[in-house]
Amino acid sequence: MNKRRGLSNVIGMIFLVVVLSSTIGYFTYGVNLLETLNDEIVLKNMNMQNKFKESFEISSTKIVNGEFNLTLQNTGDLPINFTRIWVNNVTDSTWPLQNFTINKIATPSKTITNVGQDIPLYAVGTQAYSMKLVTQRGNSEDFSINSPSDQPIDIKLIALPQTVSDGFLTMLMTVTNNMTNNNVLLNIVPKLDLPQTTGTASYTLISDADPSQYDILAKGDTAYFTWSYEISGDVGNTVLFTGSLQNGYPQNIATTSVTVNDVLLAQQSSTTLALNSGNSQNKDLLIFHSETVNTPNGEY
Repeated sequence: MNKRRGLSNVIGMIFLVVVLSSTIGYFTYGVNLLETLNDEIVLKNMNMQNKFKESFEISSTKIVNGEFNLTLQNTGDLPINFTRIWVNNVTDSTWPLQNFTINKIATPSKTITNVGQDIPLYAVGTQAYSMKLVTQRGNSEDFSINSPSDQPIDIKLIALPQTVSDGFLTMLMTVTNNMTNNNVLLNIVPKLDLPQTTGTASYTLISDADPSQYDILAKGDTAYFTWSYEISGDVGNTVLFTGSLQNGYPQNIATTSVTVNDVLLAQQSSTTLALNSGNSQNKDLLIFHSETVNTPNGEY
């Protein structure tokens, strides 16, 4: 009987040890699980905070030799790893949406250039692209490279001066990229339609558009184009100019008119009057006459 009681005690103690060991093991496992979960929560919170602190700008977008060329600036206090870029051809609907790994790192306050020059994609300068840049922390920025034919933009046409006697004038066209979403415009080519005249008014093109085109026009930037014309006609006749872009949005135009008028006084004209002194002996001498006949208001 004593032997059986002793064996029972031993078995009971072994069972107690097993139970205690299991309890301790489960407790330790639970503590480790809670610690791991707590670490993951802390890490996730840190990552979220860092994501909100991440800041960058796409300061330049263009196509060089058939490849995208981006300039990216880290404007925050944390290093940024630009991991992927998504590209969609808006012009060609048969073109599939593609994404490419770039893995370009920009340290705080630094600028990196030539991003996209090494991805296996041929970009056509006459087509439009919508793109998205993604960072390792999950931030992204949408932007576009557009043809001017995608939507209307701000075009102005200005005659300098707007009232002329028979003579020369400069036609100025301004084209401003007022598109949204960081859109960059490619291949800005100006166009002036044949002017429309009234009465005996006529025009002669002296010099064509200068410059002939802008390859890249960033968001908010303005392109300037000028033409030179010689205008003639009777007083009150007009010449109507209409400007647009060769590859622009339909009916995205600007107009201005020039009126032919006599210039009575030099003060009334924004043109330069050329005078002949009538003195063949001394070309540096301009002779004024005292006659007041047929002069405005009896002035000399």
